[in-house]
Amino acid sequence: MLDLNQATEDAVNTAFAELISEIGPADVADLVKRFGFSGEGRKGEIPPHCSLSLGTLDVSVLEMARAYAGLS
Repeated sequence: MLDLNQATEDAVNTAFAELISEIGPADVADLVKRFGFSGEGRKGEIPPHCSLSLGTLDVSVLEMARAYAGLS
């Protein structure tokens, strides 16, 4: 069993897709919106897919900066 620290270190992205599956993709999409992402090109819609952990959402530099600021 791989823990999230090891998955991050080894860049095992499927572990994070599985995590989204367990948490619930809709809940993760809502969290992404609360971090300030708008789903550019999707009219503000962020699809509730496990692939969110793989970087499939188009984001701006400003959105990324805002999200990192939320972690500090």
